[in-house]
Amino acid sequence: YRVTATPKDNHSPTKTRVLSAEQTEVTIDELQPTIEYVVSVYAQGPNGESQPLVEKVVTTIPPPTNLKFIHVAPTSLTVTWTAPNVKLTGYRVRVNPKEKNGPMKEINLAPDSTSAVISGLMVATKYEVSVYALKDSLTSRPTQGVVNTLENV
Repeated sequence: YRVTATPKDNHSPTKTRVLSAEQTEVTIDELQPTIEYVVSVYAQGPNGESQPLVEKVVTTIPPPTNLKFIHVAPTSLTVTWTAPNVKLTGYRVRVNPKEKNGPMKEINLAPDSTSAVISGLMVATKYEVSVYALKDSLTSRPTQGVVNTLENV
């Protein structure tokens, strides 16, 4: 088989992989994030190549990294992260209590944000915090961390 991944915008080079007849999957590395690629699979034989099987795919957004909690209080917290090296349209931050019943909080932020203050949290509660990078209709995998709000002293 011969597998090619060609960016629809033609601004990046085509990536090509040649596989043995037994191989039924391949990973194509070093693609650009958030780009639509046309992936073509050709069967190769003694009489040449088949017509391709063609699929369009869009590569994902890399998630934010380096999640840190820089200020934690009884009812609020401040979370920071490092932005992925991609032009984004925003971020989504979700805060979910882990061991108590309570409301999930979600806020959307501007693309130049690298921190969020979340208030109105329950005292002495373990929360899972998830930060997603957004680009148009695409959402990255979350970067997650767990933090406990403080006791009310």
